[in-house]
Amino acid sequence: MFLQKDWDDAWQKIKFVIDELGETFFPSTSGNISVKIGDLVYCTPTSIKKKNLVRDMISVVNFENELLEGFRQTSEINLHLELYKNFEGVNFVVHTHPLYCVIFSCTNKKIQLDLLPEYYVKIRQIVYVKYITPGTKVLGYEVVKNIKKVLGDVMEGVVILRNHGLVVFSYDLNRCVDLTFCVEEIAKINYLLLVLGNHKRIPKKMLGYLSKYF
Repeated sequence: MFLQKDWDDAWQKIKFVIDELGETFFPSTSGNISVKIGDLVYCTPTSIKKKNLVRDMISVVNFENELLEGFRQTSEINLHLELYKNFEGVNFVVHTHPLYCVIFSCTNKKIQLDLLPEYYVKIRQIVYVKYITPGTKVLGYEVVKNIKKVLGDVMEGVVILRNHGLVVFSYDLNRCVDLTFCVEEIAKINYLLLVLGNHKRIPKKMLGYLSKYF
């Protein structure tokens, strides 16, 4: 059974993400955020602009995706639940549709992280998942499978869903927000460098030194 204080706490965390990222990361009614507290998940509801949300709209679901309170849960809840079920210690999932990440998701290209040291160290690796119909359980299964294949059993990760958007999950809410910003910023830099047609990457032999200084 959920507690009112947990609902309040989850709402404050969800509101923090919305306020920090802003509308450009959640165009129209797109994107979703969830917080795991105990054996329940608190998430943004479906089909409502993030700026219009209030506390009582936040959906409360169990791991069987049964709605306990609030408005109807996001259609992407299956993806969130699969991440929580498969990666112990993960407490937050943030799914956004930022412009430059979406542009890259609609190509076969990957975002180069080794252009600037800060982004390389923070992000390390992005998992790419082929297009699968949003909201389906199959998408959740495929995301988990690809994360485990590329990263193993982790508490944090960054995923680009092809022809869809960006997913960041973590044990720490601030990390979710920071990684979301960083991935969109390096995607933008990648895009602009592609427009310019010529760019330089950090030499591979220099990348190993970064962990000593960051």
